[in-house]
Formats: sequence, structure tokens, C-alpha cells
Amino acid sequence: MPTTDEDVARAYANAVAQVPGSGGGPPVPIGELPAEPEPFLKAVREDLARRAETALRAQGLGDGVIAEPVAHFARQHVSYLAYLLAARGALPRRPSGRCCRFSRDHPDHRDWLPEGELTTVRVDSDRAGLTAHESTRNDVVAFLSATTTTRRQHA
Repeated sequence: MPTTDEDVARAYANAVAQVPGSGGGPPVPIGELPAEPEPFLKAVREDLARRAETALRAQGLGDGVIAEPVAHFARQHVSYLAYLLAARGALPRRPSGRCCRFSRDHPDHRDWLPEGELTTVRVDSDRAGLTAHESTRNDVVAFLSATTTTRRQHA
């Protein structure tokens, strides 16, 4: 689903809010996000790591205990922000070919997907387990097999 700069700003603010008492001033200014997101993501990683480290040190924890949790916290949030940055902007409206999406109950989102054949597979799983669900794996293999067969027939 395409995202906006506001989605990125909100996700960053939510990450900052997860570190109570970290202080340290305002988050990295977002303003207009750069076309090249690497400097922004580097600054965010440093900011979140500093905030998490400050909060854990305030609880009396030392280097040996906090290094991995701090790195994990920053890595997880930066990974999500990178995903949001990659999804910014409008999607092309030209046909994209066959598309398969998996969900328990989310709508098809036909309004933002490019033109093309859309298959929505309903899987009885929460979002966290969706990609590991056996039904999802079987349906992905079937979809990819059909796509490969179709491409070979037209080649």
C-alpha cells in the first residue's frame, strides 16, 4: 500500500514514543524527506539507539546488557521506516500483470493497485503468522507455478 511522508513521520514518532524518559530533544527533523533516504535512516538509527541507550542506562543497566536490545530496537524501527520510504508515492497505473495478495479480511485495495489481474486469497491467520501459514505457502506455490506455466506458453 503506498505511503505518505506523514506515514513515515508518524511511524518515527511512534518509535520515539516507545522509549519513555529518553529525553534528548526532538526527533530527527523530517520536513520533506530526501530523495535518497540513506542519510535520513542513518540519523534515525543513531537517534533511536541513543534514546534507547539513555533510557536503559537510567534504569541502571550497563554496556554488556544494553548493547543488543538497543541495536535490535533501532534495527527493527529503521527496517520498518525503510519499507515505508520504499512505498512512498503513487504506484504506476499501467497494467502490472498478475498480482496475488493474502489476507484474512482486509479489502482488496483495488483503488491503489495498478491495473491487472488480482487474486485475493483469504487465509485464516493473524498478520504475524500469515506468511508462515501452510495455506499461504501452498497458494503461493500454485500462483507462481501458474504464472511460470503461462509465461512459458507465451514465450
